[in-house]
Amino acid sequence: MAEGVDQGGDSVASTMRTGDAPPMSSMMELLERCDDSQLLDLTNHYRQRLEEAIQEEVKNVAFVLAYEKYFSEQEYKQVIKRTKRGSRAAGSTLLLNLVTEKEPRVLKLIWKCFVKMHHLLPELKAMEEEGSDLIESFKNMKLSSELPTDLEGTSYSSTIVLCDTIKHLDLDSCSIQCEGLQWLKPILHKCQHLSLGDNDLGNSGVKLVSEALRNPDCKIQTLGLNSVGLTVSGAVDLASALSTNHTVTKLVLSGNKLGDSGVKLVSEALRNPDCKIQTLWLGSVGLTDSGAKDLVSTLSTKPSLTNLCLTHNSLTDLCVPALRRLIPTFPRLEQIR
Repeated sequence: MAEGVDQGGDSVASTMRTGDAPPMSSMMELLERCDDSQLLDLTNHYRQRLEEAIQEEVKNVAFVLAYEKYFSEQEYKQVIKRTKRGSRAAGSTLLLNLVTEKEPRVLKLIWKCFVKMHHLLPELKAMEEEGSDLIESFKNMKLSSELPTDLEGTSYSSTIVLCDTIKHLDLDSCSIQCEGLQWLKPILHKCQHLSLGDNDLGNSGVKLVSEALRNPDCKIQTLGLNSVGLTVSGAVDLASALSTNHTVTKLVLSGNKLGDSGVKLVSEALRNPDCKIQTLWLGSVGLTDSGAKDLVSTLSTKPSLTNLCLTHNSLTDLCVPALRRLIPTFPRLEQIR
């Protein structure tokens, strides 16, 4: 044990070692299955609940971590000092800050330590019940697996946060709004095929998707954002993210009120060499003849385009010559509609 740590907590450490309260086996099993990055995701997911659970016993928890030599004497004293000066909530926040800074091996040991202390921290019992659901779902899933489309509640969102790659996440017409999408923010960039169409996400929700596109580890290849309430102002941020993204090959934006200005923003993003989009759907976006001409002009620098959808827009015969020029410009073009 770290020198200088109050010996009065020996009874706490002793109780934890005696096994009077059996460990939460489901959470233990889940911890064993986590690799380093998944463990950090799990910690971030449970962060607020851990802080709340630890508040009442923050001094004892800090003592046990020092007793087990996961905390240094200085770290232990920092938590005690913060608790005395501020409040138990402040001490709990500091304690979790120190925990998340630990190397993965130590972080996993601290998690197991928390699990063993569940008799001191009654609120962890709720996590045990959830842990049973999590581990059952985790058993039936492989990393890089297809997920069910009826993704609801925190059990699935908690489980999929542990995945490295998600092949398909299809949430079309699920009545999801920006607030609900926040739950999935940690995993959006991991989806190879992400479909969020026919949900009232608005510009704020699409902004979360844009953040996923900017993630260095982004794996999104197909992105469905049809009829999500995207407007010109939201298209600015999306276009910026697309301009530097090198994974998306299919983009569906049909059914959004983009108009000529919004379409121009998106099409200009395709000019960037990093952008790999081959299929672009812009049906029912309020595009006019003038906007179509600008679109063709901009896309002329993107010979890799294979599919372009412009159905149900306010187009007339005036834009036909411009569209015809696409044929010799795009050697790989398979379809315009």
